[in-house]
Amino acid sequence: MSLSFSIASSICPSPPVMSFDAKSRTNREFWNEHAESIYSQEWVRKLSGQVADCLQSNIDWIEIRRSPPPPPPPSASSSPPTSPVKLLDYACGFGAVSTALLEHADVIRGIDVSDYMVDAYNQLAAQLGAFPQRMSAVQGNVLDDEYYNGSSAAMNGPDLLDVDAVVMTMALHHIQDPVALLSKLVQRLRPGGVLVIIDWLAPGAQGASVEGVGAGLAHSSTHLHVAHGHSHGHDIGDDHDHSHSHDHQHSHGSVHPQVHSTITRDSFSENELRDMFQAAGCDESSFALRPHIEPSLVPEHGSDIQGGVRRQLFIAKARKPASSS
Repeated sequence: MSLSFSIASSICPSPPVMSFDAKSRTNREFWNEHAESIYSQEWVRKLSGQVADCLQSNIDWIEIRRSPPPPPPPSASSSPPTSPVKLLDYACGFGAVSTALLEHADVIRGIDVSDYMVDAYNQLAAQLGAFPQRMSAVQGNVLDDEYYNGSSAAMNGPDLLDVDAVVMTMALHHIQDPVALLSKLVQRLRPGGVLVIIDWLAPGAQGASVEGVGAGLAHSSTHLHVAHGHSHGHDIGDDHDHSHSHDHQHSHGSVHPQVHSTITRDSFSENELRDMFQAAGCDESSFALRPHIEPSLVPEHGSDIQGGVRRQLFIAKARKPASSS
């Protein structure tokens, strides 16, 4: 699926630009400038296809709406309408995930920190004939309390609240405080709704396949410079601790060097994901994780590993409790 679009704002008007704080503004400016060049790379496009395949092949397992309402009896003439299935694609990028799930939800709404990506997303939705009723995106950041507390009507519209599913792919490793972000996303779920995360599985985790292609796999904490989403929780250039040192020279090729500073961690284990989901407000007993079968090849300029590296995606899910009792 294509990730490179020419933006025609006259076809899909841009949403109003929001007043981000300094950190979010820096991230927005970076992705506005560099997103198209990053997403145009072949390996990033292939990875996006793998993410889409991971979602589609696990759609029954995800159970976006686990217990759909029964159909009305044939004789009923005025049965109450069934509520639409609503899905939130957070850090939505150009819309690859929403496109992959379009046939599994009635309403899909994206949120992204970059207005450039929001424009691209809405352009794609228009090309699919789904804009704006079935598929559209707004610019925003759920970690910005100004938005979340209601000053932005776009961020707090009915289609973005009480949703059946929230999906975030290839973005959690950019987040400085994952529990804070996941908590905000869980708040937007209906009772019993499902939170779905796709990201990198930690080396050595059950089902993980991590293999150096070249001779340079000297450490397992490889930075993978791809972002389906973005650093929604911290500034590009923040002086945060990556928990390891880098004594090698960076050879990013066509990946912009600043992408490196947006990554807060490299991967996640099943146990820490379970703890994060529970701390964010999900039902612990509903947590489940599956490794994606096909490994992903990240080239040298995207991994800082000589010859590149093969890594494994995971898909994890958990549900918001059906009731507070």
